[in-house]
Amino acid sequence: MALSRRRLWPTVVLTQADVAELERRLAAVCPALRDEAWLPHWEYQAEHKLPIVPEPLGLASLGLSERRADPLAAIGALAIVVLSAVAILAGVLAWPPWVPGK
Repeated sequence: MALSRRRLWPTVVLTQADVAELERRLAAVCPALRDEAWLPHWEYQAEHKLPIVPEPLGLASLGLSERRADPLAAIGALAIVVLSAVAILAGVLAWPPWVPGK
């Protein structure tokens, strides 16, 4: 009976040369695996738009859609833009621009 044997599964013993070759092959494949590791329900999509004509008219804009976007970079860039806009608004409120007649 197979269950009474000492080893149920076949085993392989790797030498140091085998381990080094395996590390080399996996290091070569790793960038492609990282790129293809985005699973469909985990993908982060981004759409970037730059209006050429300002928003009230909104006649023309440049757009770019990315199916695979890095969420950390996209959200980080968004945070920088929002913080910059808030800083500019706070600066205008703190030091109002010159108004004639004052």
